[in-house]
Amino acid sequence: MVGMSKDDSFIDELSKSVAKTTPSLYEPSIQYSLPDPDAKSKNDTTLIPVIIDTYIREAIKKPVTKEGSAYILKAPEYFEKKYPGETPLVKIGVSTDVPRRINDLRKSCGLFGLEQVEDNENIRHRLYYKVEELVHTELANFNRLFKCGRCKTKGKDTEHREWFAVSEEVALTTVQRWRSFVLLDPPPYDDNGILTDHWSEMLEIRNVIWQQGGDERYDDHEKRNSRWERWLQEEIRATNRITYP
Repeated sequence: MVGMSKDDSFIDELSKSVAKTTPSLYEPSIQYSLPDPDAKSKNDTTLIPVIIDTYIREAIKKPVTKEGSAYILKAPEYFEKKYPGETPLVKIGVSTDVPRRINDLRKSCGLFGLEQVEDNENIRHRLYYKVEELVHTELANFNRLFKCGRCKTKGKDTEHREWFAVSEEVALTTVQRWRSFVLLDPPPYDDNGILTDHWSEMLEIRNVIWQQGGDERYDDHEKRNSRWERWLQEEIRATNRITYP
């Protein structure tokens, strides 16, 4: 089995079936363009919005146990030079020391020009792994395997799995939305990292999938963001009415 980056455990778990068919980045001749949104093939591994929504709901329910901060990294110059004409990828991950993580990637992968996408809402917090999990779940269709050609695991090229074919804006909007969710007051997760009964009920009572239009494309970032943002704001108002009657 091709080696896997040690920081990519969640993506590996979420997207094994999808990742097997997503193109790798190693040589410029290998394409990693998105699949046709209108494709109807039974062999198409693209996840439709209702499936992504289901995975998001399950990810929200999972307990939280770790600490740290989420980040978004970009290297437009690297991708422009190595893969001209292709969409530059962004890396969405977590770390307890982002500057050190960037430096490690520059050295190990040769990612020149690698830098953090500016995020004025970024703070260190206990639930950062939950933010990463929710973001990776929502953007699963845009996850791309990336082989830098330098990292090796047991003599084989390492597959880095935390890279996504989305714009900086889409990545930032998604990260900030789920960060705002996990940092709500009162918090949606208890001290043991378990989703509270209130939010568990909210997921069932006002199922966000009901708000989904049948014509939503898997790559309609604006519509997907609008649905989840609307759901989140409705639940915040409902929570406030209960907490502060």
